[in-house]
Amino acid sequence: MLGIVSLLILLALSRLLPPLTGEEPVPIRAQLRVSQDPVIVSGFAFSFLLCAGNSLLLTYLTSYLRDILSLSTALIGTAMFVLGVFSMIGSRAGGFGVDRWGAVRTIAITVILSAGSLAVLPAVAAVWTVGLAMLAVWMFSLFATAPALQTYFIRQSQGAADFVLGLNTSVIHLGTAAGAAVGGTLAHAASSVSYHPWTASLIYVLGLGAAALSFALRGRNAERHLLAGTRDEK
Repeated sequence: MLGIVSLLILLALSRLLPPLTGEEPVPIRAQLRVSQDPVIVSGFAFSFLLCAGNSLLLTYLTSYLRDILSLSTALIGTAMFVLGVFSMIGSRAGGFGVDRWGAVRTIAITVILSAGSLAVLPAVAAVWTVGLAMLAVWMFSLFATAPALQTYFIRQSQGAADFVLGLNTSVIHLGTAAGAAVGGTLAHAASSVSYHPWTASLIYVLGLGAAALSFALRGRNAERHLLAGTRDEK
């Protein structure tokens, strides 16, 4: 049934969405040069760590709701619905944040929210409503980061956005796999998922370091281009 509904939605989208023109072909040498840009490479490191932190807890989210927040099966279904609503709102808010404050500031704010909410979560998990509220904040900020990161890569890609976003898709898959593997190892070692939020929060902090490096390198490149343009004018 869901497959049929999805097919109907795809058919509707194919008729309603306007045709999009692709980018001009970018030479392989230029693509490789962009992929080796320290701004992009450090951005990929951030993307990897971000997805690893996300996956570490998302993979064991049902277990966390059941074993740590002590929710019943019925409440877990309701909690998943609530978290899904917050993720949808977060995705919308992320796009709004990019338009209003820019990709860099939106990334910084949302990742700090993700790290902070998960750092606090174990301390308040005894009260399931407060714990669920922290998870809702995390889910909101998690999905708000995605459009900002995509926009950041597009703006730094130097005309090779499709290539950079394609590489980032591979990075996302690697980060997701790594996070799930770390989560499994941690669950086996501790015989519990209670430490997963703190571990994910630590990974987010490491990711913020990679993001800060990318932002700093981006600013340095902008200064160089500005100086070069000033020299050309003289």
